[in-house]
Amino acid sequence: MGERLAGLLRRARNTATERQLIALTSSADGPADVDAERAAAMMRPLQVLLDTIGDGVKLTAAGYLPPAIVAVLFEQLDMGEEWMGKGNREDLTLPVLELREAGQRLGLLRKHKGRLLPTARGRKLATDPLALWHHVAGKLPLGGRDPADAGWQAGVLLLAVMASGDTTGAANRIAGVLTGLGWAIDGGRPIDSRTVIGLAAADARLLARVGALDGDWRAPWPGQVTRGGAALARAAMTDTRA
Repeated sequence: MGERLAGLLRRARNTATERQLIALTSSADGPADVDAERAAAMMRPLQVLLDTIGDGVKLTAAGYLPPAIVAVLFEQLDMGEEWMGKGNREDLTLPVLELREAGQRLGLLRKHKGRLLPTARGRKLATDPLALWHHVAGKLPLGGRDPADAGWQAGVLLLAVMASGDTTGAANRIAGVLTGLGWAIDGGRPIDSRTVIGLAAADARLLARVGALDGDWRAPWPGQVTRGGAALARAAMTDTRA
């Protein structure tokens, strides 16, 4: 069992939740390997982001990427297929904003004195998709600041469900476990699927962006996990490189 799931198991408040977590662990057991070709395909959005930022760019007065940079990312990553608009203002182009914020949460980019800069790790990984793949695995989940946060726990459970290779009913499954871990909403009501979707939003969006989830808006949240997505999720359960 990976340390992330083991930490949740220690927080379980009843045997039913313990059994659910153990079952997730068993179903998530499998290969976490990835070849260079698949890693390159999955990490392309982050590599395009790093390549476009280069040595750094000056942010707007409001703290957003300049329009020219937004337009490059929007075009190179074919975001026009999923987002209406000109794709040249970050505050109005959610896919670009989410990708940039993910780059910061992953420790690849940082803000400094009005500029967005690559970190030392970001520079090193920009041309090594296989190492970048493992770095991303080691940084997931993105939600929450630490293992005590509901967002972090929801992200770990999303990864565990993905690692099993079947995301059917993921929101309800995760909601049940979170409730068993002691979380509640509105005066003690059990966690519901809508709350789960909100808690794990940043992780689900990044995972869809890198092709770990199929991203079909018609499919129930979070979409069906891909083969590469299952491997990435399994690596995230055990990979501590960051």
